[in-house]
Amino acid sequence: MEHMLGRRVLVTRAADDNGPWVERLLSLGAEPVPLPCISIEKLTPFDSWLDALNSATWVAFTSHRAVRLFSELLGEGNLAHQLIAAIGPSTRAACMDSFGRCDLSSEHGTGSDLAKRLASKVTQNTSVLLPGAAEPRPELSRELTEAGVQAVPLPLYATRPAKASTERADMRGALDAALFASPSAISGCFGTAMISSTLPASCIGPTTANAARDAGLKNVYTSDTRDLDGLLRALREPLDTSPHSS
Repeated sequence: MEHMLGRRVLVTRAADDNGPWVERLLSLGAEPVPLPCISIEKLTPFDSWLDALNSATWVAFTSHRAVRLFSELLGEGNLAHQLIAAIGPSTRAACMDSFGRCDLSSEHGTGSDLAKRLASKVTQNTSVLLPGAAEPRPELSRELTEAGVQAVPLPLYATRPAKASTERADMRGALDAALFASPSAISGCFGTAMISSTLPASCIGPTTANAARDAGLKNVYTSDTRDLDGLLRALREPLDTSPHSS
């Protein structure tokens, strides 16, 4: 990670999520610039969520936040009668912490990969409960449904872009890279700050990368894993060949 030394990096997660990324960047000799670009709204689950859980063979998680909120929802309950799947290493670690196990995880950290792995383990009409964001990963639910699996979304939170400001912070020329974990973070960023269209932007997943391009960013890179180190690896080539910000 030598390419991160001395680099000013925009960190766009929610305020309560930025901390670990900031600490990691500092440990690499980078200069993190935290700008909370999203907020998280906790949702009330639908009334029959427990029936949906009891009917499910698998529970599949796509974020560490989904694991935490579902664990809170369970209270004294457990997942003794369900198998547990996770989309990537951080979500898998959250499952291990909350439930003591994770029976399946995606090697590539994508919804499509997790759907393929789940589909190979189940029979048609198997029910898979998907606790997570109100804006779920479309490829996971779609590909499970196409495989004959009953995908049951359970919205537990909504990711909202930060409120747009009439006086956006001008960060053009002051950054070396930006990190984005969701399309909402990109919307929130452009609503609260001005950044260069040529700024290297490292994104988690193709959906976020497409949103970055749609927003006008020209140098967009997609991480090979759904974590911070994957985002930083994606920046190696562009940062190795570019000067530091002024």
